[in-house]
Amino acid sequence: SGGWVGFYLFCAVATLFKGPAGLGLPVLVVLAYFLLSRQYRRVAEFFSPVGIAAYLLVAAPWYVAVSVVEPGYAREFFLRQNIQRFTGSARFGHHWPGILYVPIVLVGMLPWTIFLPGVVIRYFPRRWKARNDRPGLLFLWLCALVPLVFFAASGTKLVSYVLPIFPPLAVMVGGLVATWVRSPGPDRLMKVGARALMVTVLALPAVPLVLEVWLGAADAWLLVPFALAGSGFVAMLRALRRARRGLFVALGVAVVVGTFAYLIVHSAPAGYRRMSARDLTRTVQASVRRGARGCFWSKAKHSFLFYAALEDAPKLHASRPEDLEVLGKWLRSARPVYCLVSGRKRLARLLVRLRRACPGGFRVIGGEGDCWLVTNDGVGATAATSTPASLPARSE
Repeated sequence: SGGWVGFYLFCAVATLFKGPAGLGLPVLVVLAYFLLSRQYRRVAEFFSPVGIAAYLLVAAPWYVAVSVVEPGYAREFFLRQNIQRFTGSARFGHHWPGILYVPIVLVGMLPWTIFLPGVVIRYFPRRWKARNDRPGLLFLWLCALVPLVFFAASGTKLVSYVLPIFPPLAVMVGGLVATWVRSPGPDRLMKVGARALMVTVLALPAVPLVLEVWLGAADAWLLVPFALAGSGFVAMLRALRRARRGLFVALGVAVVVGTFAYLIVHSAPAGYRRMSARDLTRTVQASVRRGARGCFWSKAKHSFLFYAALEDAPKLHASRPEDLEVLGKWLRSARPVYCLVSGRKRLARLLVRLRRACPGGFRVIGGEGDCWLVTNDGVGATAATSTPASLPARSE
């Protein structure tokens, strides 16, 4: 039918964006729904020849074309990046316990996590026989639980894997809140949730405060989220006392959206500069045109390669003595060298070793956030300039 064709078309688009999981997860959810709701006859209907043909017509050409150009692509992408990631046989990614996805989801849903207990109490089937009473809710729960179980069982885990879980949970939270707004009667469960939302709104400014203090980017603009939360709390309290539930929810959404907008506009750029060391690359770009070499000490930051226009930079490590010899040799050469060091303590240990390996042959460029540049540019291979006795102050 036309409905299944649309289903497979969307699965094809998801496959182009995310690989086999774009088909596998929707299929698992639908099959689980048919089996649990005892709609066994619809399982055969689900395997629609027209829908499968539409899926292949949209998804297959791109993968075939890439495999023709790059013969090893199919093995690398489908076998290593998907099957071996799931089984855990590939040595990359994280391998922490799947149960940790639960707190990740709870944190990711903030501040609307406070309504999840109400969603479970009101919407989760309490009796097995009652699972088909509200089929839409059964389907939403499967949309949330099947991906959670699937990725919890995966051998390789990333935080981003749980993203498919948020939409069905958000729909159920929205349904719970909308039912409360439309109902004029008292609701003890939602009364607790409303008070918790007000407390959460009042605590929201702590997020940009802690983040910007850590980034060293705190300034007078921090008054914005505090003013927004304070005024929003007072307005929400008045709306709740007057039983204007729709206004109460709208005010809560406005404060949350406003705080997130502040984080995106003001806090995120400072965090991005800290993580990418973008400003430090301005010093490097002119030297790159003269054939400068780049490297990392212990931790690589690929954004540094991008902004510095470096094609490649090896990662050196303190646990390998030969790496220190390599870095010292580079710094003693006439070719400009820039080594990005992550961490103040790591830099201090490196400086002690470099003073012995190539005394006077390098200097430290002031760090941005927790990143520092060690270079021989401007010093010279035979210069006797001494390195600073103490680390330079951060330039935020």
